[in-house]
Amino acid sequence: MNNRIVLSWSGGKDSCMALDALIKQGYEVACLVTTVPIELGRTFGHGERTDLIKLQ
Repeated sequence: MNNRIVLSWSGGKDSCMALDALIKQGYEVACLVTTVPIELGRTFGHGERTDLIKLQ
């Protein structure tokens, strides 16, 4: 079984907890995906700025 996955990342605590749980279960998180509308320049979920998401 291939344990490589992609995780939707909102920048909030639930995403962080999901990432931690997946790693502990043996999954390899290949990348984090965040949707940012160009006209807003912030994430849908929490309104985080893209520079902060990149730091995470």
